[in-house]
Amino acid sequence: MKTYIRYKLVPKNWGMTFEFFSGYGFYTGNLSKSYTNNIPIGVAFDICYKNFELYLRDYIGFNKTKKDIDYSLGTWEKGSNTMVFLPEASLGYVTYNDNRFKVSPFAGIGLMDISPPSNDTKDTPELKEVSLKFTATYIVGINFDIKFGPKRTPVNNPKTSYGFIRIRYAYNIPEFDKKFDGMSGNMHYITIGYGGMSRGLKREY
Repeated sequence: MKTYIRYKLVPKNWGMTFEFFSGYGFYTGNLSKSYTNNIPIGVAFDICYKNFELYLRDYIGFNKTKKDIDYSLGTWEKGSNTMVFLPEASLGYVTYNDNRFKVSPFAGIGLMDISPPSNDTKDTPELKEVSLKFTATYIVGINFDIKFGPKRTPVNNPKTSYGFIRIRYAYNIPEFDKKFDGMSGNMHYITIGYGGMSRGLKREY
C-alpha cells in the first residue's frame, strides 16, 4: 500500500512591489485660498514583511497660485505655475487580504515643498522667497488593492505574485513656517496606481 504525503506551500516572509500612480490632491484651510488643487504623478516602491508593508513614495503635483504674493523684487502673480513635492515613507499593516482584494491602513512621515518651478527660480532666484520649503509632514491613510489575474497559480497554490490597481487615500499635515499670511492648512490626496507584487512561496511541511 502506497502512502502519499501532501505538502503545503505558504507565502515567504519578504516581498516587494512597484507602482506608478496619478490622482488628485486638494488643500484645506488657507492653503486652499493660495493654491489650486494639484494633479500628481509619482512612483512607489514597497518592502513587505509578513503583514507589514513599508511604502516609499515620491509624489510630484502640479498646480497654480490663486492670488498675488509679494516678494522682494515684485509680485508672484495669480495663475503662476506651482509644484508640490512630497517624498514619503509610511508603514502599513494588512488588515484584509484574499485572492482579489487587500486593505492596508498606514501612517508615516514625509517632506512637503510648494514652490515655483525650477526654471522660474533659475531665471529669478528671488522667487525662492515665496517657496514653502521642505518641512516635516505627518501622513495617515489607507490603501485598497484590487488584484488581477488568475485567483490561484496553476498548481492551486495561493497567489502571491500579481498585478494590481491601488486606490490610496492620505491626509497630510505639513508643518510649514507661517512666514506668509494664509499659508496654513493640510492636504488630502487620492491616487490610483498600477503596480506589481512579487513574493515567493515556501514549503511549510
